[in-house]
Amino acid sequence: MFNALLAKRSPMSNGSLGTPLSSSDARLASTLTVMISVRQYVPSDHGVCRDRLWVQLTQHHRDLYDAQYIGGDDPGADFDKHLALVGPERLWVAEIEGQLVGLTGLIVTEESSEIEPVIVDAEYRRRGVATALIDHLKVHVSAQGLPELIVRPVGRNSHMLEFMSKQGFNTIGQVELIIREDSGGTKWVDDAEVSGVRFLV
Repeated sequence: MFNALLAKRSPMSNGSLGTPLSSSDARLASTLTVMISVRQYVPSDHGVCRDRLWVQLTQHHRDLYDAQYIGGDDPGADFDKHLALVGPERLWVAEIEGQLVGLTGLIVTEESSEIEPVIVDAEYRRRGVATALIDHLKVHVSAQGLPELIVRPVGRNSHMLEFMSKQGFNTIGQVELIIREDSGGTKWVDDAEVSGVRFLV
């Protein structure tokens, strides 16, 4: 099991006889440490991973592309397909105080170990959960002697691109280019430049 410490601000008191903090001083409250645990996926995680985390991932992509049809009528169903593809031994979950709050996995081939997906429960984002998941995968890939670690975020997901860059993924290996005369309802935007060339994302 991989553990990480999470700093969490607590707007409780200023340490002087429990005197309540003013709203302005609440930002300066002392930090509490909360443990993030990363462990192997087990069958009892299926419900949360499928019906909460994967559904949130699907909705994020629906909103990102303004395409509510993504994922179909059962937005959690693709988790079952992914589980069948990679196997439970290639999935890991993150917990905070026993609450399952994150999911990640690896698609391993002879050439690479691809991170897919990285999901953090909406209520626990920006608390270090995604970093703990990525750090765990880095250690796992190194310890197991697996091929190089890669990630393929969708082109429009600027937040994930920025996050992964900060995690050390700052080299572009390949760029996937698409010809789509029929966008299927997706509204592509001119918002990316690679090697001086503009692309839709």
